[in-house]
Amino acid sequence: MSLLPDNYPEMLTDFHDNILDEICKLEAPSHEQLAFSITELFRRQFGGSMLYIPFGMHHDLNIRNAEIYSKFTGDNHKQLGREFGISTKQIYCVVKKMEKAERKRRPVH
Repeated sequence: MSLLPDNYPEMLTDFHDNILDEICKLEAPSHEQLAFSITELFRRQFGGSMLYIPFGMHHDLNIRNAEIYSKFTGDNHKQLGREFGISTKQIYCVVKKMEKAERKRRPVH
């Protein structure tokens, strides 16, 4: 079972899978062995090429929005806005978006 969400950037998913494969080849690796193996993996795969690593901002926002929604009690918009450093209006938008996504996930009876 992967910890990566379905919408995780494809390039980072590939990194994850390749790193996991490399780690599995080692028997009880030390931190030094692990770091070297991962460094070698990157050298073999990307040596001589231009490499762009996405920020993954969409993923970060999904995590933040899920946390906001889990803390939402129905009357704490202002408190959540202060806690997450966004406006009360943005909290309303996040809650609305998360409620819509939740309804989509629920089976229709």
